[in-house]
Amino acid sequence: MMATVSITSNEGALYSASAVLEVSATNTNLEYNQPPLRIKQAGQQVGAASIRIEDRYPDIELIETDQIAPAGKYEIAV
Repeated sequence: MMATVSITSNEGALYSASAVLEVSATNTNLEYNQPPLRIKQAGQQVGAASIRIEDRYPDIELIETDQIAPAGKYEIAV
């Protein structure tokens, strides 16, 4: 049996920089290594993807919020 959480949006087309799912956290303690999202793979077999994106044009953007654009912006695109 596989445990799965599925989030489906039926709001139609998004005409702005909206997201279907947003994970937001405020770390007021300033303690090290407390991410708002953590993915742990506990399987016994190797080779499974931890993150999989299925899209016509997959794109990942990494943005350092303490930098002035375009510094601190990195993109992984296919």
